Amino acid sequence: LIEKFGFANLKIAAQTDYAHDTQAIGVRRDWPELASMINKSLAAITEAEHAALREKALSVSLVTGLDATTVAKWGGGIGAVVIAVIVVFVLWTRRLGREIAERNRAERESAEQTALLEKTMENMGQGIALFDKDRHLLAFNHNYQEILELPDDLLTAGQTIDPLVDYLAGQGFYGPGDTKALAAERIAQLFSGKSLSSEFTNSKQRTYLVVTHPTEDGGFVITYSDITQRKQ
Repeated sequence: LIEKFGFANLKIAAQTDYAHDTQAIGVRRDWPELASMINKSLAAITEAEHAALREKALSVSLVTGLDATTVAKWGGGIGAVVIAVIVVFVLWTRRLGREIAERNRAERESAEQTALLEKTMENMGQGIALFDKDRHLLAFNHNYQEILELPDDLLTAGQTIDPLVDYLAGQGFYGPGDTKALAAERIAQLFSGKSLSSEFTNSKQRTYLVVTHPTEDGGFVITYSDITQRKQ
């Protein structure tokens, strides 16, 4: 129809089931002369000229949309990918939730165990302290600080044993002699991996049994038990 009736600037965008309708060009009723002029001009053009004009000026292209099969094919593929992504995301989220819950549970249990250990240590009649293989103070109770008459700044979290032993050596805790040499000797004994036992009397004239036991990780635990009455 486009070529037959000369409709330029048109293209076929889709196919329909409609029958071919005859098309016509209309002019205004008050311009009858224009219709007559158009008819005479068209009648004067030969068939060969019509064909040449149509071939030069008119082109027909058929542009159709996606058919149902193509839409279903691409839609199904994209849908499968989207579903797979959603499934992976849901599974990952659930796994992450379980890991977070497990970590929170472990942290709660660790905090509870730490609190129980601290409570147990504080209720002990002995002085007790725990050091790791890197010489860091891990735990101690109030009796440990009171028996050795230690200042607070030597018992902060993560404090190493070196300044603590230096302080005790300076207080004569390890006997007379060069304090640096005495401190170095004491540290070597504590980290020798052997159990040690000794006695000492503090400034309050209380006598204590000092027992050191090595731990599996290379550190040690040290206890101070009051044996004043036993010694009297």
